Amino acid sequence: MTVGPLVYMMDVTDRIISKLCPFIAGGIFIGSVYWTAVTYGAVTVMQVGGLSRRRWSWFFNVPSGTV
Repeated sequence: MTVGPLVYMMDVTDRIISKLCPFIAGGIFIGSVYWTAVTYGAVTVMQVGGLSRRRWSWFFNVPSGTV
């Protein structure tokens, strides 16, 4: 029994996705852990250093005359 070209392409695509899916899921997981760590570090630095407008004016883009 011969399958059509559409079924063959769908089967090949399914095999490729099945092999790549663990790597994509792992990348999303590692990216989430990295983003959480960066955010936690930034919040920690802001809490320890304080949130004075003068200190963070470079971050918030506050004109120097308004500080």
